[in-house]
Amino acid sequence: MEQIRIKVETAVLEARADAVEQKIKNVRQRFDKIGETVANSRSYWEGDANDAHRREYQEYQEEIAEALSRFQENVTDLRRIAGIYREADQAANELNHDLPADIIL
Repeated sequence: MEQIRIKVETAVLEARADAVEQKIKNVRQRFDKIGETVANSRSYWEGDANDAHRREYQEYQEEIAEALSRFQENVTDLRRIAGIYREADQAANELNHDLPADIIL
């Protein structure tokens, strides 16, 4: 049987997932503010240029939303992996605990 070594601790993996999720949230909030500014530009910027500007921003906004969703999927995957590591560690500890201690190999 191959010896498998996990190179990252579960707590570190979960902490990194939390940190990335917070950064994603911050980026979303910033883009929401930009979107509000673009939408509010109607009150002081009229004409074809404003319409083109809003359309172009809308296209970028969709791409950004898709990218942020993909990043969020990575966070979900990291948490799932951390859960698998935790369960495997618990199972190994339970098996180790159940082994008799009075056997000489």
